[in-house]
Amino acid sequence: MKRITEADLLVSKQIKKVLLERKQTHVFIANQCTFTRQQLFKYVNGKDRVSFGAVKQIADAVGCEFLDLMPPEFFTLNSLFGKVLELQKNEVHSVNNIR
Repeated sequence: MKRITEADLLVSKQIKKVLLERKQTHVFIANQCTFTRQQLFKYVNGKDRVSFGAVKQIADAVGCEFLDLMPPEFFTLNSLFGKVLELQKNEVHSVNNIR
């Protein structure tokens, strides 16, 4: 099982915020998704990593855009620049492991 990262926790927090703002219950949302109310609870409370597919299902159930469930911190220039550097570093590491 992969450990929960800071990014995972930010996504969980944003999902929780949107559900509260729109007064959506876990039962209502989970009934429209392919996962249980218990799994949604884990996603919303940062107890389990949430996949892009699950975020998309939640967005569709809530009636919002996928990006509405992404935390604003993901869209700052510093954050984006950091992600690009991280991806480049991982790419170099992957290429070195192939050799």
